[in-house]
Amino acid sequence: MNKSEIIETIAELINTTPIYDIHTHLFPKSFPGFALYGLDNLLNYHYLIAEYFRTFEALEPEVFFGLSKEARSEIIWNELFVMKTPLSEATIGVIDIFNTLGIDSTGSYEKTKESFKNLTNRDDYFEFIFKKAGVSKVVMTNDPLNEEELSSWNNQSNQMFDYALRLDSFVNFNGRISFQDRPYHIPQQTSEYLIKCIEYVQPRYFAISLSHEFNVATKEYEFLDEVVFPICKNKQIPISLMIGVTRQVNPAYELAGDGVLEKADVSVLTHLCARNPDVKFLVTYLSRENQYELTVLARKFPNLMPFGIWWFLNIPELINEITEMRMSLLGNGFIPQHSDARILEQLIYKWGRFRSIFTDVLTKRYLELYDKNVPITKDRIQLDINSFFQTNFQNFIS
Repeated sequence: MNKSEIIETIAELINTTPIYDIHTHLFPKSFPGFALYGLDNLLNYHYLIAEYFRTFEALEPEVFFGLSKEARSEIIWNELFVMKTPLSEATIGVIDIFNTLGIDSTGSYEKTKESFKNLTNRDDYFEFIFKKAGVSKVVMTNDPLNEEELSSWNNQSNQMFDYALRLDSFVNFNGRISFQDRPYHIPQQTSEYLIKCIEYVQPRYFAISLSHEFNVATKEYEFLDEVVFPICKNKQIPISLMIGVTRQVNPAYELAGDGVLEKADVSVLTHLCARNPDVKFLVTYLSRENQYELTVLARKFPNLMPFGIWWFLNIPELINEITEMRMSLLGNGFIPQHSDARILEQLIYKWGRFRSIFTDVLTKRYLELYDKNVPITKDRIQLDINSFFQTNFQNFIS
């Protein structure tokens, strides 16, 4: 292909290749109370709440959270989209959703909500949003200790949703859990319980979020080493580590009050990968500096797969920087992104904006090869995009 054909082909294939979104907080409609979608859920997203609290007109947090979801939504709409220009990544993302769905973003809250309601009443609304976002399947985040959620678990395969077992709550409880009135204790009974969960829903991986203070002396490390890693080896199930969050930097902000204070010590990950060569680690960090250290470390351990650009790093400038850095060091040996979506419609803007950045990054690399007389074919481009969007994850966990 010539240069213009390369540019056109990359853009076309990136925008038409379905994505396997490996980490979300989404649920199907069969999880009542957990499946979040629609305008009020979008506007109550914690990114927007944190931004609202920075306005001079903001209510005190305890007053704001005491209001109904609808009242909070209308306040955020008026403050961030009517009274002010939506310049932040979170607000522009909402505008992207409106544009994709054909909703007028200049109307009142009531008018906008009515437009959304007309869409969400579709029987195929979830399939409709997946198609608009170009996503074929997502991985949920499932808490084995949430009894309300457990009542919705189903061992029938779902073409759109896969399970992942989130382990955070196991290291934040008093040593005793209950499932259907049966007590379990760490470590043996907890292992038995987790194995039953694996056998029931066939999760893609275990997952746990960890603070920047995570090290070999923490209770999280003890739990992973004694309980989780033996199961990973026996059942051949990977584990996802999301490292660097500091919970409740400002407790008054509730979920919007989490943050990042400093970078983590990556030496503990080196220890984990070397000590457990039969365990596969999917890892991302919240600190920008840790992302570089993680990428270098991935060159040393085949059981380590960097993935995604998480939370506060998920802005265009850093997505571009981190993706280029990873590609320079790992070629196509990483998983470039996950949406981390909590609200169904967020799939549209999170993947739409990533595709645009990724097109620029990949085009730059291919044109450099073209200038060095390396032949570029459509099949080769498609193979690379498939690896980034689907098969790197599928091959790594299989």
